[in-house]
Amino acid sequence: MKVLITGGGCEEAVDTVRSLCNFSTGKTSTQLAEIFAAQGCQVTALMGKRAVKPEETDSVCVREYVSFSDLHSALKEELAGGNYDAVIHAAAVADYSPDVIEADGKEYKAGQVPKITGVENLVIHLKKNPKLVDSLKIWGGKNLKVVAFKLTSQATQSQRLEAVNKVRKSSDADYVVSNDLSEIKGSAHPCRIYDSAENYHDVQNVAELGAYLLEVLK
Repeated sequence: MKVLITGGGCEEAVDTVRSLCNFSTGKTSTQLAEIFAAQGCQVTALMGKRAVKPEETDSVCVREYVSFSDLHSALKEELAGGNYDAVIHAAAVADYSPDVIEADGKEYKAGQVPKITGVENLVIHLKKNPKLVDSLKIWGGKNLKVVAFKLTSQATQSQRLEAVNKVRKSSDADYVVSNDLSEIKGSAHPCRIYDSAENYHDVQNVAELGAYLLEVLK
């Protein structure tokens, strides 16, 4: 089985030295890449520049991305050939990117202005990014199996299910992994994996998650 795994977070440039980012470490994706490779799968890991990354081997190829635009291009390129059996899309993708920087009334294109300093009033105008998960089956073909991730924070089970259904409806994902930031502590990483019929399976850590995904994706 050939699997594409995304992990880590996007960095969206404000000026030439600053960016907006998130706290994603890429550890979950790296563990999943290692689990799948250990079971004979061919894995490509698209990982954020600052993320923890799996070791490159004959079974694991690692590609880096920085921004939303980078990840968009890399995903589209990798999936274009229709060579993958499954995508595990666990990257923390930027929902918004800086568009225009307004510094003391003067406007600059985000990422193209040198270090902003000595400014009294700074406004960052953001633009909304499309959901990459919604394009995975368009790029990779209908037979591509998609595992999406939906992270919530201090959400109830009903709120988590609502978020899962929203992802599944827009992306046609085969499985959606629901996890909540409040429950992720140390090695404990409880997840609930939903299939397209709202059946679910609970796991307590990434090792159990990897074993379950191996079973259902083969």
